[in-house]
Amino acid sequence: PQPVASRSNGQPNQNDDKPLGKKKAKSHPGRFGDPRMNLAVQAKQDNPSMPLLTALVKGGFVFPEMNKPGIKLSSCRDMDNVTVYQRRNQLLRRLRQEKQKMTNSRGDYASGFEDANVR
Repeated sequence: PQPVASRSNGQPNQNDDKPLGKKKAKSHPGRFGDPRMNLAVQAKQDNPSMPLLTALVKGGFVFPEMNKPGIKLSSCRDMDNVTVYQRRNQLLRRLRQEKQKMTNSRGDYASGFEDANVR
């Protein structure tokens, strides 16, 4: 039997029966993200000329107020009460991250700084 994790007072914790020592390594570190956003990113990557809002809708986001008269698109919210503006920004951020990932995986390490004047 392996030792059981205990509280700081030395008493075994009834809710924590995990063995001490080895920690299970994650095979995929980090978050996976919203599956709808993953689909929207994929849709936009497959068709770069697609409008961002169309990619979000293809991903599965529902904006019930989108076509209502008198409602500004920027203030329209999805079923999770998140604005189109926020979803659009998140999609742009994810697209930038994916592009950066692809660039870095090819070995092109673009730093964003011009080093022509560095001596």
